[in-house]
Amino acid sequence: MARHQATLATAGWDVGVPPGQDHLGAMHSAVALPLLSDWLQKVLSDWLQKTGWVK
Repeated sequence: MARHQATLATAGWDVGVPPGQDHLGAMHSAVALPLLSDWLQKVLSDWLQKTGWVK
């Protein structure tokens, strides 16, 4: 993914590559959960604003 990060971002994907981690290291919950939590908060916030639930 790191090699294709720019291409994926251009296509509309949110790409996060944990620094200093390979595929196996990035799967550990201590690494993955903070990234997923931040992403979910951003997506939910954007969605709530777009749908008018929050101004």
